[in-house]
Amino acid sequence: MANISFLFFVCSCTAFAGVILKVQAESPLFTFPPVTNFSLEGVATNIPSLPYIFNMPFVQLSNGDKTQATFSWMTYNQPISLWDDSFSFVLNFSSHFQFLTSRNDYNSSQYGDGLTFFLAPFDSEPPQNCTGQWLGLFNQSTDGNSSNHIVAVEFDTFKNDPFDPDDNHVGINVNSIVSKASVSMRNKSGIEIGSGSILSSWVDYDGLAKRLDVFLTADLNALEKPESPILSYEIDLTNILPQNIKVGISASTAYSLEQHYVYFWDFKSHHSPTLTKANYVLILVVASVFTVAGFVLLAGLWYFRNKSREEDDIEIDKWFNEGPCKFSHAELRTAAKFFSQEQKLGVGGFGNVNRGILPGAKEAVGCLYVGN
Repeated sequence: MANISFLFFVCSCTAFAGVILKVQAESPLFTFPPVTNFSLEGVATNIPSLPYIFNMPFVQLSNGDKTQATFSWMTYNQPISLWDDSFSFVLNFSSHFQFLTSRNDYNSSQYGDGLTFFLAPFDSEPPQNCTGQWLGLFNQSTDGNSSNHIVAVEFDTFKNDPFDPDDNHVGINVNSIVSKASVSMRNKSGIEIGSGSILSSWVDYDGLAKRLDVFLTADLNALEKPESPILSYEIDLTNILPQNIKVGISASTAYSLEQHYVYFWDFKSHHSPTLTKANYVLILVVASVFTVAGFVLLAGLWYFRNKSREEDDIEIDKWFNEGPCKFSHAELRTAAKFFSQEQKLGVGGFGNVNRGILPGAKEAVGCLYVGN
């Protein structure tokens, strides 16, 4: 009984927690193309369509002009709320985008620098001198400042010593160009970011687990993200970013021949209730009520089941202790109303069988009449 009660308690907690944590289904907040809901800054340009390259609109983030260092931003032009005013809900999101990074001259050492997916305050603007290694997000003065309030995933194609592992890596950056976590794609999956191939990436954030996951594949036929992320990092975005944020993609070059294109981008989100102390108490209280009710129900079933068994045992004991009941001929005649025809049920092997009610009995019995 104790094991059953504990199991019921666990099930109650799980079920009720599932109700508390129920979230709305993910739905696209925005999708590109078209470019209608996006702002383009720097050298970013919307290309309506080039059939021989990609038969749909795309955004060119850098022009491959090696005579100048460039930067570009492509941002969604509406604010996204990271949490609600009462802080009872936090944002979960999954952003999927397809991009291409191409080095025009593979024999040249002058290429770079890369592309990022970033989150920043909604009113933020590109800083001055953010080209080259700064990936359009920082500069010599702002790098490392907590006042930046920027979180980014970099797809880096240039090795900047001493903080980059190589010229083909993915990193997660917080307020700085120096990554908090990074992984070499050359060692991880064999993907070459600057190869000129279209790559698909997903950046997911779990607001309850406080974890950022990055997925990357070169398989354009993949409708779903890979099973495992290439990079994960535990981070509470609410400690870094303001409530209303800007979502964007940036890119930069430094007198290089690298070009960057974005062909597709969507952003899906939903809000999850935060597990505050009050919610924990509510879960425990309601689960306890369900547990007590379940225990009472189980105890009642156990009681009535055992009571029924005891009554059956008493009847059996009475039968064995007292033996079969004996009735006189007069009692049987009276019970069967003198074996009248209207009481006749049928004929047995030894004579007529009549219906009768014995003294003290509630139910009718069959009385066999043997004789002439």
